[in-house]
Amino acid sequence: MAERWAGISGVRCGRSGRPSAGTAVLAAPVGIGATIAWGGLTDRVGRRPVYLWVTLFGAVWAIPMFLLVNTASLVAIVITVGISYAVCQNALAGAQGAWFPELFQARTRSSGASLAYQISAMISGATPFVTTLMFMWLGWLGPAVLFLVFSALGLLSILLTRETWGHRERAAALRTTEHAHGPAPSRAG
Repeated sequence: MAERWAGISGVRCGRSGRPSAGTAVLAAPVGIGATIAWGGLTDRVGRRPVYLWVTLFGAVWAIPMFLLVNTASLVAIVITVGISYAVCQNALAGAQGAWFPELFQARTRSSGASLAYQISAMISGATPFVTTLMFMWLGWLGPAVLFLVFSALGLLSILLTRETWGHRERAAALRTTEHAHGPAPSRAG
């Protein structure tokens, strides 16, 4: 959302939409690294805590994100899109790859994870239209409120969804690995 708004904001302020394309080029490598890093963090602390904190961050970030992009400052736009992309989008993607399939038993895993992604795609498909309507009604605050609502829905979903890789699961996986391969080598040294 921030990237698209950056293009709109740039055009409104007399600039071409090029800041949006440039920020996407800069954000893509950051996003790849961020997705891997966030996925690694979920392996250490669990899927649910990461998702919980990121959706809370999204709710708090919604208004400042649009205020920063509305400055039409290239530096502010690049930083804002980078934060939005690396945290709001890629942290969720880093957790989803493992968490969604873990939520379902093996016999329903593909269908269950696919259903979640398909519902998300249906909502995402309508988002540009809803964003435009919200903008026409409330100005820049409309898309910011929509971002906040999406974050709140994510937060509600987290509160209703179980952890699949908590302390117990990590300890059991470590015991299984140690039983099969012996204790992990010490990193001290």
